[in-house]
Amino acid sequence: MSLTKEQKQHNIDLYSSIAESSSSVVCLNYRSVSAAQMSDIRKSALKLEVGVKVISNNLARKAFCSTKFNPLSDYLVGPILLLYSGEDVGSGARLVKDICASILELPVVAISLGEEVLFEDSLKIVAGLPTYSEAIAKLLMVLKAPATKAVSTVEAVSLKLVRTVKAVSEKKEN
Repeated sequence: MSLTKEQKQHNIDLYSSIAESSSSVVCLNYRSVSAAQMSDIRKSALKLEVGVKVISNNLARKAFCSTKFNPLSDYLVGPILLLYSGEDVGSGARLVKDICASILELPVVAISLGEEVLFEDSLKIVAGLPTYSEAIAKLLMVLKAPATKAVSTVEAVSLKLVRTVKAVSEKKEN
């Protein structure tokens, strides 16, 4: 059953809004995925706040042409499952890594973090990127370390002075 012009335009608008609101996109070839496995993928995606969409390649190409994911258009061939994430850049790649470890091996067609297109060999690197909250925590630890070191240095000087004064007073008493 073919789509009407209005339905196609609706899909183009939907794909465009997905592209505008997403920070990363992972394209998978879902050719050998059963319905039960697709349900498992969708459940896992829901937990990681990753969107899952089976896309029409021609309509997606039209939608992506005016977005940051335009370079991805050349790789939209065959049955494509689109995983997209908003704030967390690596969540889609983490989902693929988890899926490949537990459910089945899905070929990664392309990964896009905006203007740049990456491939399957970059999956582990992208999956290893920290989440937003992890990145903030690491940044705060880096910012906190010099202050902690300065405080411990100042405390060490005062403790050394106290020990010296105590040793001198004990020596005078003897």
